[in-house]
Amino acid sequence: MKKWKRTALGDDGLLLIVQSGYACGQKDVANGVPHLRMNNVSKDGRLDMALIRRVPHEIAKKQNRFLARGDVIFTNTNSTALVGKSCVFDGWDEPCAFSNHLTQLRPNPDRLIPEWLFLCLHDLRLRGFFATNCTEFIGQSAFMKDALLAVNIPIPPLTEQKRIVARVEALTDRSQKLSRANSSLVEDMTRLLRAEYKRIAEDAPTKPFSDVAKLVRRWVKTKPDQNYPETGIRSFGKGTFHKPALTGEQLGTKRICRIKAGDLVFMNVFAWEGAIAVAQPEDDGRVASHRFMMHEVLPDQATAEFLCYYFLTERGLEQIRGASPGSAGRNRTLGITKLEKIPVPVPPIEDQRRFARLRKLHFQLQRLHREAETDLASFTPALLAKAFRGKI
Repeated sequence: MKKWKRTALGDDGLLLIVQSGYACGQKDVANGVPHLRMNNVSKDGRLDMALIRRVPHEIAKKQNRFLARGDVIFTNTNSTALVGKSCVFDGWDEPCAFSNHLTQLRPNPDRLIPEWLFLCLHDLRLRGFFATNCTEFIGQSAFMKDALLAVNIPIPPLTEQKRIVARVEALTDRSQKLSRANSSLVEDMTRLLRAEYKRIAEDAPTKPFSDVAKLVRRWVKTKPDQNYPETGIRSFGKGTFHKPALTGEQLGTKRICRIKAGDLVFMNVFAWEGAIAVAQPEDDGRVASHRFMMHEVLPDQATAEFLCYYFLTERGLEQIRGASPGSAGRNRTLGITKLEKIPVPVPPIEDQRRFARLRKLHFQLQRLHREAETDLASFTPALLAKAFRGKI
């Protein structure tokens, strides 16, 4: 690979236009001129026209600052994490103006194609360059025009810019299709799970919760010189209850209980609704504070996965609210006696076991999807790093 010359954006006639937009307090004028703002540039570098603000024609005409197809839009003001968001303006049905939070960059077509400039700016943002070097104010950050013009980017020949951009776009498109396919699969599985729950639970007889699950307290006597596994358990898609590992010295005389895989666990001080989960094999042996209640589900009556799903439905949450006297927030306390009286659907046990297997599969699919999304999130920075080394 030949070493590409690095040039400051403000040097060598690289850009034909560099200008910020203008502020306008009248932003919802019927039939006005589209006035693009920070929200119209997505984090992944796309033009997002879902929400368009409109300003009066006379103001837009007086300011005479409109975007042209092929301009690069740079977000000069935003939160620290989002300052530097950029995209290529690929045109719209109407002429578009833009706010003072955006900067219009028009590349010189003899030196620079818009898509290459975008990739350079996008790479810098993903690597934290703009977040590190922006000017922070109260509630927002800015990357000033002078600083932007001083930014150096590699300038390969136009043919090489076009080749690399085409390759990056093709690979990015493939990764996005994979992401959409994964999301669609998770959504299909979610619908299947809901349909199966409805099928087995809709006309099922009910029993008091105390008839299908028993409260257990496996008390642990703490020792000052001993550490204890982290508190809390994982929930099926409803967050986590994990806290740092506890030491006996920190616990003092507090009572703690040991968790067993398969327990149905409730957080009895309801800081939020839906704090219910099934303890997984990796949770076995962890400890929980007095804020948690563990229930062993009677295997001939129900499965923990089915009951957990029920308590996360709107009907189940309504029952939990009724068993949690007090105001909303951290003062809501789930009463054991009231919880035990809640009527729960009890379909045939084989139906529940089949549902439990389906729910575990759904959970695994969600986990794999999250892992894939994490991998895909690191794909773009890695791809751009290779691109700027000329290795794609």
